[in-house]
Amino acid sequence: MEELEELKTIVSSESREVSRKSSETIIFSPFKVIIFVILSCIMLILLYYFYIWLVYVIIAIFCLASAMSLYNCLAALIRKIPFGRCRLACGSTTFEVRLIFLAGFCIATAAVWVVFRNEDSWAWILQDILGIAFCLNFIKTLKMPNFKSCVILLGLLLVYDVFFVFITPYLTKNGESIMVEVATGPFRNSEKVGIILLKIK
Repeated sequence: MEELEELKTIVSSESREVSRKSSETIIFSPFKVIIFVILSCIMLILLYYFYIWLVYVIIAIFCLASAMSLYNCLAALIRKIPFGRCRLACGSTTFEVRLIFLAGFCIATAAVWVVFRNEDSWAWILQDILGIAFCLNFIKTLKMPNFKSCVILLGLLLVYDVFFVFITPYLTKNGESIMVEVATGPFRNSEKVGIILLKIK
């Protein structure tokens, strides 16, 4: 009987893990791909014209998303460690203590980056770590149902990049690319969009 109960516990935990993973994924249909690229275009144009206000919104979103992404990336590794699985009960729910500490560490990492993001000597390391975690979690979350969706996404992103990098200089007053201006900070703004990977100068 005890072996049967243990087997039931293992099966139920595995089914919960499968359902959790399936609920975390987003399936990109061709229609969703088109909407995603359109929203990206709108966001880039809004950033170009209202950069001094929207840059702080992007920084806040990046801070929250990167902290969650770093947690998801590191939690997958920590769950593979066979020891230190002490649990804390809170009502009908139990939490692994090590995952609570991990969540605190990820939030603290993102908070340190927000406070010291303009420190050129070392803040770029944190920004790159958070950016890589964000990209990995983004790839993990998105699911392409078929090859058609992949072709549409890559084709539209190619048009998006070519237009905003090479065509927009002919449309702007100062002759600068909208993509480059947003990436480097329009009008010599000191704040930079957080999702850009940086390298040491």
